[in-house]
Amino acid sequence: MKTTTKLLLAILFATLAVGQATAADQNKKEQKQSKKELRFLLDTVGRSTMTIEDGQVIYAPYFKNKDKHPIADYRAWAQYMVRYPKGCSAKGQVKLQYIVEKDGSVSFKEVIFSADPALTEAVKDVLDHSPRWHPAVSLDGKEFYRITFTLNVMFNY
Repeated sequence: MKTTTKLLLAILFATLAVGQATAADQNKKEQKQSKKELRFLLDTVGRSTMTIEDGQVIYAPYFKNKDKHPIADYRAWAQYMVRYPKGCSAKGQVKLQYIVEKDGSVSFKEVIFSADPALTEAVKDVLDHSPRWHPAVSLDGKEFYRITFTLNVMFNY
């Protein structure tokens, strides 16, 4: 009888310990989710919104500083980073479109206008080495969007 009682008590304590561990795991998951939601809320303070094709309002992507205009901030960075191609004597404008992807990376879309192919390659090289943006996201933070922008770069030899 004593052995049976000891065995039942051991099973009872093991069950309680497993239940406590499960509750602790659930509590950790809830804390992680709360921290994630708080980070999202802090990120959206002062952030610009935009309306996309279907009329939905979302948080606009931004480059480095959400308090500045996202396109102007990126345009200034790109103009600073672009290097005039060696051996090229062309001058003029390169106008192209790029996409801020759902993960914040930047990808080339198309050339709208270019004074010279070498100038285009110089601008595309800057896009290829672009830091990540903070991507466009729904107001509830659950869905990310690809957004297309246009970039103009002037080359004056």
